[in-house]
Amino acid sequence: MVKTVIRVRNFNSSINFYNNILRFSIKETWTDTGAKGCILQIDNNSYIEIQEINTENSSYISSYSENVQGNKIELQIQVEDIGYWKDLLTHSKWPFRGPDDKTWGSKYLYVNDPDGLSIVFYQEIS
Repeated sequence: MVKTVIRVRNFNSSINFYNNILRFSIKETWTDTGAKGCILQIDNNSYIEIQEINTENSSYISSYSENVQGNKIELQIQVEDIGYWKDLLTHSKWPFRGPDDKTWGSKYLYVNDPDGLSIVFYQEIS
């Protein structure tokens, strides 16, 4: 199992993106002093945890309130049907780029979450 934690500026915007637009299913939500979070399931063995941590929480650092800069970090998700993700993003009117054919035999579709985190959906083409 893999779980990736993403600390976000705005919890509600991020939950809307990951749950309502990408349709990742909510498995658990939680709150703590100055923090709230949600675990979402991507597939059988992959999860993301969205956390909003504010200045009331002892773990807070200022970068939690900022957008991700550039594409230094990228979340890549292998999918079986890149067309499904293109249609989903088109229908929701969320901006994306692709799918692009790669020389190594994959198709890549690029999107950014509300904080600017780069997400790539890719499909291996045989």
